[in-house]
Amino acid sequence: MIKVSTVMKKNNDLSIPEFHDHWLNEHADIAMGTPSWFKYMKNYVQSHTLHALHPDHKPAYDGVAHFWVDSVESFREWSRLPELNVVAADTKKLVEQDKLIRLFTNEVEKYSTPNWEQKSKIKRISFIKKSKHIPVKEFHNHWSNYHSKLVINRTWWKHCNRYVQNHIQYDAYPPGESPLGYNGFAEIWFNSLEEFNQWQAGHLDDEAVIADEKNLVDKVDTFFTYEVRK
Repeated sequence: MIKVSTVMKKNNDLSIPEFHDHWLNEHADIAMGTPSWFKYMKNYVQSHTLHALHPDHKPAYDGVAHFWVDSVESFREWSRLPELNVVAADTKKLVEQDKLIRLFTNEVEKYSTPNWEQKSKIKRISFIKKSKHIPVKEFHNHWSNYHSKLVINRTWWKHCNRYVQNHIQYDAYPPGESPLGYNGFAEIWFNSLEEFNQWQAGHLDDEAVIADEKNLVDKVDTFFTYEVRK
């Protein structure tokens, strides 16, 4: 199973509320109404950026559409179907086409609590570019096998509900490198902004974790979202 995440910036002709409303209602209905949708799509989740939680800066992206499919080839086969023309036409109304990013990843759940889906109101997404001095394989091995264990065992980690790592599938890209050079992205779910603030306070005060992240990562694009499972 492959997770395909389409990262979006809204069309400049749409207001923020118009973008989210159109994506949630009209666009989703158009896409899910195509004849082959349920043949190819195993799951579909929308992550809508919570713009109100970014008062001091414009978030990097306005939303992320996540699709679970059998394989990269399966997704590409679906995207070439003539029936997708109506979806493509509506997508042009919804987003800035030249800023659309598609990430093919292997999703790995590292931590979850019972009923996390019902409890969680906020999800933080962090797109990651590895440190230049670390080879690709070493980055993914360290992130998956060392860093995840390091953070999950901290006392402040109890303030989140779920933690998922998404590792880029490089063979999905002809040059062997994903758009914008992202090596993966992390998703962390929280009950509330208050719970995030407690998690973040512990995180920032943890010298060992901060040191490991500085060694592992060059750049992170982070923003808050809420999930809609379609």
